[in-house]
Amino acid sequence: MKSSKRNMKNNVALEQNLLSIFVFLYGILLWPFENAATIFVVPRLIILGLFIAILPVVRMASQKDARLLDLPKALLGQPRYVFFLLAFIASVVPSVLLSPDPGHAWFGSQNFQTGGMFIILASLTFWIYSTGPKVPRFGLISLIIVLNIITIVEYLGFRPLDFVTSVFHPLSTSFPAATVSHRGQLAGLLLLLAILPLYWFKGDYTNWKFFALFALAVAGLGCTTNSTALIALAVTICILIFTQFKLLRWKSLIILIIAILSYNSYQYLKPVNNYFQNIGWVRVKSESKDAENTITFSTRLLLWEAATRMTLARPVFGWGPQTYNQYWFTYLPKAKADQLFRLELGLKPGQKMVRMNDSAAYKLPNGKTQPVVLNYLSSHSGYLDLAYGQGLVGILLFLALAISVLIHLYKLSGNFFIYAFLPVLAYGVYLAAWFITVPVTGIAVIVFGMIVNNATPKTCIIEHKSSISLSEIPVSKRIL
Repeated sequence: MKSSKRNMKNNVALEQNLLSIFVFLYGILLWPFENAATIFVVPRLIILGLFIAILPVVRMASQKDARLLDLPKALLGQPRYVFFLLAFIASVVPSVLLSPDPGHAWFGSQNFQTGGMFIILASLTFWIYSTGPKVPRFGLISLIIVLNIITIVEYLGFRPLDFVTSVFHPLSTSFPAATVSHRGQLAGLLLLLAILPLYWFKGDYTNWKFFALFALAVAGLGCTTNSTALIALAVTICILIFTQFKLLRWKSLIILIIAILSYNSYQYLKPVNNYFQNIGWVRVKSESKDAENTITFSTRLLLWEAATRMTLARPVFGWGPQTYNQYWFTYLPKAKADQLFRLELGLKPGQKMVRMNDSAAYKLPNGKTQPVVLNYLSSHSGYLDLAYGQGLVGILLFLALAISVLIHLYKLSGNFFIYAFLPVLAYGVYLAAWFITVPVTGIAVIVFGMIVNNATPKTCIIEHKSSISLSEIPVSKRIL
């Protein structure tokens, strides 16, 4: 009997450690190969599939007298949001099968591969993390430290991962890419990681560990100089301060000061990069995005219009996930599609250009003709991607899932709900102008699953005048 209990405890501990290690491995995994997909995407999809196949076996081993026949009963005992999750997963299938391009709808484009298969894998991963044992934080903390140090080092001009990413890095040599491949996508991941200390410490913002993690994470985020991530960070911090000001008081200033100084640290790192370049230590000159440049926003408005028109054309089940590149030019008026090309190519008003669908040719200043093809693998909005990809059915089921998860989280977290909601809010704002990717969204669903899993009924908020932690307050004296 004692041996059986000991084995069950060991199996639970094994699952906890596996869940924590997996998030770190998923965040840093790269594979040296010939193109971006096999470097950044394929390895993660492989281990995600293996993880989903192995974890149920490990979990069953931790249950006493677990049998496959007990599975229906176990499903009935799941939280309510699981049924909306399963319904959302099921809705992917008709969207793919009814798609005019089922191949892309299932597997996505070659470089991104965020089709229906990834949506299903990501949803199952959220289920595993949200309903399993509580996951230790050491995997996420290690990921915060490693990824942000790599990002800052890359901003200084070094390329510590060049032995793996040298095939792809020439496409983005001026900006840090770390283990994600693109500055803007890296910003989404670092944004999510930067918000986690605000959630973990729940108002105890004088703790030196909070100082260290939050400052490092925001400094790494600043090196990406991504305006969408900056807006998401600002919105999240403002909502935290607005809703918790009576409790935080002067601690609000701590958050603001660390955030502002850390985010702008890239301005102080840039002269260091120039110095290293002058003395020959690095060959890369780091660049920062011009925040006053409105071309990016103008192009996204046009991409969003095309996605909206596509949604209206197939409103029920949509076109299938990640099929945007095959049809956007059909649903954008010719004048606006031409304008989109001219904006992307930076053509002058009098410069000649002829376009057909997603291809064009334009005159160079020297009189030569330059052909070009523009691939838009996303509408640059995660919500519009969901709308055109899975239609009204997908939208309604996703909303039902999101609402049911938030209600479940609120019931468990009580007054701590706002802290648990912060990472979801930050990534949600980011997705308004960006899109899901395998490296970033995989981490996001893991983080959200851990937040739901770690929520416990407690409503006692630490007084702003006291430095005592919640764990030091006896359970009998907590406000219930």
